[in-house]
Amino acid sequence: MGLGIAALAGLCLGVLAGTLPLFGAALSPLLTVLSMVPPLAILPILFIVFGLDELSKVMLIVIGITPVLARDLEQQARQLPAELLIKAQTLGANTWTLILRVVLPQLMPRLLIALRLVLGSAWLFLIAAEAIASTDASATASSSCVATCRWTSSCPTSPGSRCSPGRWTTPCAA
Repeated sequence: MGLGIAALAGLCLGVLAGTLPLFGAALSPLLTVLSMVPPLAILPILFIVFGLDELSKVMLIVIGITPVLARDLEQQARQLPAELLIKAQTLGANTWTLILRVVLPQLMPRLLIALRLVLGSAWLFLIAAEAIASTDASATASSSCVATCRWTSSCPTSPGSRCSPGRWTTPCAA
């Protein structure tokens, strides 16, 4: 859901900034600054504003991915051949028709490529948000077990622990 919202917002912002000079003058520096802010740095603010529910995680993905997508699509829109835009305007296309019939079909393949490239970042944001905002006791217990793994050469004496000599064991293995 976060990728879909980010793709739609990035496409709109990228088309506006890359096609219309008036919007490009205002949006381009703003998108550049926003894309440099690490999204995990604003995670506590998102938790305060949106709570620990799924909405804060979706918003983290949207805020982290949208500026990157918008900048990429803006650059792609600016690299469209001027002859293509002039031909469409010569044939009577207004700005709206130019965007819908010329610019969007040219940007859709790049949008799919950009989504594929930012998918790793989206997973990173989701995993970080889940790890910080986990309210599930099993997730907390499993992460503490992983953190307390140790190398042992003898079996622990606690009942229910599984181990064999010379293996990694956790004190909470059942």
